Amino acid sequence: MGERLWRTAGLSVVRCSACGFYSADMDSWTYPYSDRDYYSAQAIQTTEINPNRPHIQHRVRRISRFVPSGRSVDLGCGLGETVVALSELGFEAHGVEESKAAICFLTAAYPRAMWHQMSVARYLETADSFDVITLYHVLEHIPQPQRIVRLLAQSLRPNGLLVIEVPDVSGGQARLKRWRWQYWLPHHVNYFAPHTLRRLLEPAGFHLESVERKYHLQFPQGIKWRDGAHSLLARLGFHDIITTYWQRVGARDLPR
Repeated sequence: MGERLWRTAGLSVVRCSACGFYSADMDSWTYPYSDRDYYSAQAIQTTEINPNRPHIQHRVRRISRFVPSGRSVDLGCGLGETVVALSELGFEAHGVEESKAAICFLTAAYPRAMWHQMSVARYLETADSFDVITLYHVLEHIPQPQRIVRLLAQSLRPNGLLVIEVPDVSGGQARLKRWRWQYWLPHHVNYFAPHTLRRLLEPAGFHLESVERKYHLQFPQGIKWRDGAHSLLARLGFHDIITTYWQRVGARDLPR
């Protein structure tokens, strides 16, 4: 049973009475991009795609601390900056994205990486195994996350790394802003917190190795004083985003 918390244009939010999980009301939710591309070809041509952005380089440094090389896939890769950065680091890097416009552009612009235009679920159903699987701001868009997590468990090699980054519905900014929080969005169907991610992933055999709390989506930005202030605010609990690092139970310990 779900308790309806609030409703706004295009979104109705409910909370599970049993576990406290927040989600869109699936009786009324529709995917807003079911009949159109998330990216337009014109917009992509005018967008700067830069794998050297500080927050992208921060991602790949964190990944390489756990797994220094191997086969990686970024699911829901968007405009591919993380995939390109991992490829430049020496990974056999794959990117999966539903947007035809994005994949057409990336295939032509960055042929060193491997690009796949399809849904996350469809890709995982037939994919080979990986040393690193990443989902940056993807899991909140997927209506059946339990199914995706089962597929992730099948696709991650022993000693591999799973990275999941999502907005934190229990974070300080969500609590302060309440229904004005910027991540209550019509295309978000799940609203996770660390404890609900654990409830989702641990039964599938994943062990949480590390949690990184970030003040905003593109942290760090490469501005020393600002990054320092935002890092401090995040450590104090005033964060928006969590990046979680997982391994399968039974694999060797990874560095924390």
